[in-house]
Amino acid sequence: MELHIIELPKLPPETDGTTLYNLAKFIKAEKRDELKMLAEKDEYINEAFKHLEMVSQNKEKQIAYTSRLKALTDYNSIMEERYETGRQEGRQKGIEIGEKKGRQEGRQELLKELMEMGIPLLDELLSGIKNK
Repeated sequence: MELHIIELPKLPPETDGTTLYNLAKFIKAEKRDELKMLAEKDEYINEAFKHLEMVSQNKEKQIAYTSRLKALTDYNSIMEERYETGRQEGRQKGIEIGEKKGRQEGRQELLKELMEMGIPLLDELLSGIKNK
């Protein structure tokens, strides 16, 4: 990410041909003709010009435009929050499954080691249950 600080009063009158310069001129422009001329040079500035025209048409459209932007922002925030909640729940569920599987494998390993050591623990338990 790049950060540019532009002092609009110090902007040179001659263009350097960059989008950044054109954007600064767009922000500094005071007349509609200047804005339109800059919009014709750059597609991103043209998009900004279209939004500016729409918003500046009348109060009702300004309110509608602002409401739409707020709704989009709210929707994106809600979706991001749900995504993060889902990730956390999924991570927790994965940990629980892993712990359960680890305990099962640990028990199996312990029984295997006991049997290899010649401790007939399992056989005694099973025969004790059968005899009762």
